[in-house]
Amino acid sequence: NFHENIFDRIYATFLEKVLQYEVQDTDFWITDVGKIFKKLESAYQDDMVFNDVAKKLRKYNSVVVYGASVLGRKLYSVLKKYGINIKYIIDKRGQKVDDMETITLDQYISNRGDIIIIASSRFAEEIKRDLSEAKVVSDIVCVDELFS
Repeated sequence: NFHENIFDRIYATFLEKVLQYEVQDTDFWITDVGKIFKKLESAYQDDMVFNDVAKKLRKYNSVVVYGASVLGRKLYSVLKKYGINIKYIIDKRGQKVDDMETITLDQYISNRGDIIIIASSRFAEEIKRDLSEAKVVSDIVCVDELFS
């Protein structure tokens, strides 16, 4: 856990530095990740930022986070802070996030009352395709769409 916190701080600092520059290349995914990370950090620090999102998410039976990278970890901490019921974290690599074990997509049993939040900018389309092929019936949203 100590090493994960250090990694998160280093990564957040890196993203902050990246965001200081105007990046013209639309394929430069790290800029998108940085912006999303900043929104999640704001949500964690300021209740007003996340209130509308929390209201939307509370309409679901449970929330499933897809991705255990830095964005997934940050999303998990924000959801947990606001008392959102997190049913699973799906991750191909099976990384543990804080006190929660992750599962693979093959282990996930889809429910209509769930929402899956994709915590990835770079692989969002690939993940959506994987979820579609797995015939997932849960609602699916990318993490950046939570704030729009």
